[in-house]
Amino acid sequence: MMGDDRYQPCPCGSGKKFKFCCNERYQALSGISDEELCRRAAEFKIHECRISPDWQNSGVAELLVVRQMPNLKYIAGAYLIDVFCLGLKDTFFQTRLNDSEVRALRNNFPERLEVIPYEDARSVILGVIEYARELGFEPHPDWRSTGLIVEANRSFNNKFTFGSDGKPFYIQGPNDDAHKILRTLRPLIDRGEADFLTIEELTQDEGECFYASCERIERELAAQRFSAAQTKIKTFMAEYPEHWRPQFYMGTCFAMQGHAQRAVPLLRESINFHPTAEAYYNLAAAHRSLLEVPEFIASLEKSIELDGATGEIGRKAQAELDEFYDVARKGTGLSRHECRNSARQFDTAFASLINGRFREAIDGFNRVLKLQPNHVQSHGNLGLAYAALADRESALLHLNRAIELDPSYAPAIDNRRAVQALLPGEKLQFDGIREIDFYADKLRESPRQSRAAAK
Repeated sequence: MMGDDRYQPCPCGSGKKFKFCCNERYQALSGISDEELCRRAAEFKIHECRISPDWQNSGVAELLVVRQMPNLKYIAGAYLIDVFCLGLKDTFFQTRLNDSEVRALRNNFPERLEVIPYEDARSVILGVIEYARELGFEPHPDWRSTGLIVEANRSFNNKFTFGSDGKPFYIQGPNDDAHKILRTLRPLIDRGEADFLTIEELTQDEGECFYASCERIERELAAQRFSAAQTKIKTFMAEYPEHWRPQFYMGTCFAMQGHAQRAVPLLRESINFHPTAEAYYNLAAAHRSLLEVPEFIASLEKSIELDGATGEIGRKAQAELDEFYDVARKGTGLSRHECRNSARQFDTAFASLINGRFREAIDGFNRVLKLQPNHVQSHGNLGLAYAALADRESALLHLNRAIELDPSYAPAIDNRRAVQALLPGEKLQFDGIREIDFYADKLRESPRQSRAAAK
């Protein structure tokens, strides 16, 4: 203001004449640099603060903070913020703006900005910078200047949460160093505690996105990063609920971790939709963990049928079967066909024994003995079945025969001691009794350890 203008009301709104209010401050500020004005920004009152609409859902916030100087000029700070992960990505300030220049600056933002209280604006800016720093990301270098406009060194009320669904979610921007950012996030991504989306994925069509998701999941499984794999598989399931692959991947993930009980129904559901050699091979690994011999054999045979004896999965399945039958043959002397049938009969009899169907169990073990008269485990389990029916004499006959065939066979020795202690007519109770699953024992003895295949 010049001349008589100094006697006009002061633009600060105090009601005083300008000459007797802000004139001296105006004169002091007129000769200093823009950088010095920025350093002194906190001296000037807030004129307005604005922010992008729906910023918490979109993941990106643009903020404008404007302060009024004593001479109706303004200083403004602009802030581009990634609220899901990276924090303050860009920022700048302008000084000595007039009203029309402030309006032009505001109109340059892609969206119409909404008014926000100053302390809320500070909470967004300072809160997201603090969040990003904890992840390993520093704010834009010009924050050293624009931070002064929002009083970066003053405490703030951290009232907003950042990230997406409780964890960092990096969405690649056009100018990002994506490799550097993903290296920083890798420990969290590996534990399933962060997600990301690259430009390549953003621009893919639906088919490309589907197979890109498959490749990411298979990489996590191959690297045994199971937590990260499960996070991606759950997202995949939500996106493609009718497809067989999510069930296959989750079942495979559980099988690879040794959670066979959880793996089996998922792999079976996958097979019901789309039977593959990989799914049957992974199902065999789960059945092996559960010592379910007939199911183990049947799954491997189906895998070989689908892939052929020369396919990658077929060769693996054939090697598993060969090793199992070699171990079983050394203990039984049976051919492969006889061994398979005997295993199924034994497994059925064993299930009857466990479930209290003792007559059925006796019939089943006797069928095994017709093929293998010296089958130690069938004699031992017949002893248990007869004892459960209070037939102490028959029980001891078979237990003695089992021990005669293998004097070191501890389960039969322990069980004979329990049967000998029975009173006439007393039935054997199964608490603490050691049932003998011969074919599961043979599966344990096989040197090969099944590993589920990721694809």
